[in-house]
Amino acid sequence: MGRTAYEGMARAMTTTDHPFADILNAGRKVVFSRTMKTADWANTTVAAGDTAEEIDKLRLGGDGHIVVWGGVSLWQSLMRLDLIDEFQVSMFPYVAGEGTRLFDGVPKSYQLDLVSSTASSNGIVYLQYGRHR
Repeated sequence: MGRTAYEGMARAMTTTDHPFADILNAGRKVVFSRTMKTADWANTTVAAGDTAEEIDKLRLGGDGHIVVWGGVSLWQSLMRLDLIDEFQVSMFPYVAGEGTRLFDGVPKSYQLDLVSSTASSNGIVYLQYGRHR
């Protein structure tokens, strides 16, 4: 995750009974940041080097799956490097009209294939896209 997502999630997950809190608190986490030097949230390290090199290190030291929680700027970096294989996006029935757009600065050739879509009774649509290869 990026620094901003880390700051919000670390604060929320360590002070709540959120359903994912136990999993996230115990799990290995990496924050991509050039400004952070240390991270206080348990099992968290800071990756401050070249993004592609840091991802390669994670791939070599893991099971082949990396989940990116939050951080539009990080997602955009990963898309520009063509390092994302799958998107799972929740579309909420709310339009803010401002904020960072997920696909700004991404090559126009970045094609996705819809894998699945599920609509919930409260209006949230869960979308899964795979990178067209």
